[in-house]
Amino acid sequence: MAVAFMLAGGFPMVFIVVFGAVALIGALRFALTPEPGRVGAVLAYGGSVLFAAVAGTAFDTTFVARAVVGVDEADQAHRWLILVVGLSESLSPLILGSAILSVVALLVAVGMRRLPVDH
Repeated sequence: MAVAFMLAGGFPMVFIVVFGAVALIGALRFALTPEPGRVGAVLAYGGSVLFAAVAGTAFDTTFVARAVVGVDEADQAHRWLILVVGLSESLSPLILGSAILSVVALLVAVGMRRLPVDH
C-alpha cells in the first residue's frame, strides 16, 4: 500500500521524502540536544517540505486536468471517474508532506520544552 501511495504521487514524492528526511533528522537532533541556534534551520527544513508538497500537488493536478481535457468523446462517461481518481492521487504529496511536518512539529515542541530557561 505504501508503494502504491508513493507511485500515485509521482516524481514529486522523491523531493518530499528527501526534504522530509532532512527535516526529521534536524528536528530529532534538536529534540535530543536542544540549542536555540538550531530552531531556524529546522523551520527552514520544514518550509522546504511544505513548499515541495504544495508544488507536488499542483504538478500532479495539472496532469489530471490535461488527462480530463484529453478524454475522447466516446469516453465521456469515464471523465468524472478519471477526474476523481486523478485528484485523489494528486493529493498524495500534500498528505505525505503534512504527515512529515506533523512529526517535525512534535519533535520541535519536545526540543522547545527541553530548552534551558535563562532567568
